[in-house]
Amino acid sequence: MEHGLNIRLLQLVDETGAGRQVGQRMYPPTPTVTMSPTVTLTATLTLTPTITLTPRETHTPSPTPRPTLPPPIAVLVRETVTPPAGAIFSPIVVASRLDESNRPLDGASEWTNPPSRLLGAYTYDQLQNGVRWTALWLRGDEVVCVPDTQIWEWGTGGYGYTECEPANGWRPGTYYIQMFLGDQWWTTASFEILEVATATPTPSATAP
Repeated sequence: MEHGLNIRLLQLVDETGAGRQVGQRMYPPTPTVTMSPTVTLTATLTLTPTITLTPRETHTPSPTPRPTLPPPIAVLVRETVTPPAGAIFSPIVVASRLDESNRPLDGASEWTNPPSRLLGAYTYDQLQNGVRWTALWLRGDEVVCVPDTQIWEWGTGGYGYTECEPANGWRPGTYYIQMFLGDQWWTTASFEILEVATATPTPSATAP
């Protein structure tokens, strides 16, 4: 009977608000564990370069001069039509022989003891009859053959060639073939003469 009375008193006390305080005293709350933040290391030193190396001189390569026609030929081009902008020449192949279609049979970029005459073979497209076409053969800056210059009359496309037989023969060195339409440079090819045989004089017979 006494035990039941105590339970009822606790219920009455709880209804008045005091029960919560009693309950807290009788059953103290378990404290919640709070995790401490992990220590994060922050860098405080930043290395900044303070010296910038600046070159004292700036080298600019010199532009390569654009090939030009010799003055006597440059005068002639004034009489012809303007070359078409879309005209195309293939790379020039140096040879000593061509087939019946003007295609090279023995093209090479280096020659030893070449024949007296060499040919520069090429293909062309989108040309126009009436424009002046010129081919220069040079050894360094020296013209070695009379410039091949003609009014073009071979149509818009096909196979063509230019030829050179130097009056004084070939000499070892680097040679160039420059091609022009009108007064405008169009393409250049180069080749090497490595060696040229020299004739050995035959001793003449002497009378006894």
